[in-house]
Amino acid sequence: MYELGYMAAREKTCLGYCNDPAVYADRVRRNAEVTAQAGRLVDADGLTVEDFGHADNLMIIHALDLHGAPLVLPREKPADIWHNVTTFEVCVALAAARA
Repeated sequence: MYELGYMAAREKTCLGYCNDPAVYADRVRRNAEVTAQAGRLVDADGLTVEDFGHADNLMIIHALDLHGAPLVLPREKPADIWHNVTTFEVCVALAAARA
């Protein structure tokens, strides 16, 4: 996140991708217990889980929208999210088009 914020502050083109198109809160739920407390979602450590209906953290989504391109997502989650480079290749193509 720091690097993206730094690039956005320097008004550089920001690009990002995620291999899982699920909403951020749903992805967190897959990996941790999430409960509703006082009108917000909270994980097992008491940290707030963003639930804005985006595929990633609001800071990431906002920085990308303002300083580059929307977060690149696949239509569906690939079988192997760690080795599938399809969305990464889309980011490379976006960068090349802007160069």
